[in-house]
Amino acid sequence: MGKHEGFIVGGDYVRNLSYFPWAGYLTFLGYDGSYLCGSSILNQDILITAANCFPLTNIFEITATVGHVDTYQGYVYRVEVYKLHSKFNEVTMGHDIALCKLKKSLYFRNNVKRLILMERPPNERIAEMVGWGALEEITFKLTRLLKTAYQNLWTREVCNDVLYKLPEGTICGGEENGVDFPSSGDEGSGLVIRRRIIVGVYSYKDIQVSRSLDIYTNVSHFYGWIVRNARRLKCY
Repeated sequence: MGKHEGFIVGGDYVRNLSYFPWAGYLTFLGYDGSYLCGSSILNQDILITAANCFPLTNIFEITATVGHVDTYQGYVYRVEVYKLHSKFNEVTMGHDIALCKLKKSLYFRNNVKRLILMERPPNERIAEMVGWGALEEITFKLTRLLKTAYQNLWTREVCNDVLYKLPEGTICGGEENGVDFPSSGDEGSGLVIRRRIIVGVYSYKDIQVSRSLDIYTNVSHFYGWIVRNARRLKCY
């Protein structure tokens, strides 16, 4: 998988999506196969995810699935257009954020709801992330059912002492030697506090340092970019 990879190993299964009704995943269909990335519902038309999910070529369709913990079920929507941050760097993983506009608006219900985006979220030490990524790092078999894992939130200063050159606008979560952590297929998945307030989007990990210390795009850092581009996409 290389230096940058991204699934929930360990963690717990989510039995009811009403706990995380904002969670969804993207399916990228290409001539060479397909793969998944996580995403979160920003509003009825827009999902937020990671820019590193999007390849440069060979993808002919992107769909979003919401509304169920099981990947074999749920409501499927076509992605009409997407926007990557113009400064995204696939080498440094800086500015790793993207938005998707759906061709048809979501119908909100008990298991399909938007999350809360805040420019200045509450300062908390523990967050949760959810995803449909791989269950372990040997075969990289993806889970059929949604999983969740708690993540300890680090200050940038402390995390930078461990990982050194952190990209701009990122935060760290997890532990240096933890057992519950995201990895392949979880890129783009939301990191939330209080079950509804998004604080991060899963970006990558440096496996040369730690498999369980994870780097997330700090959404509050990109609040202005998210709001501006969500409005533009909605008018597309």
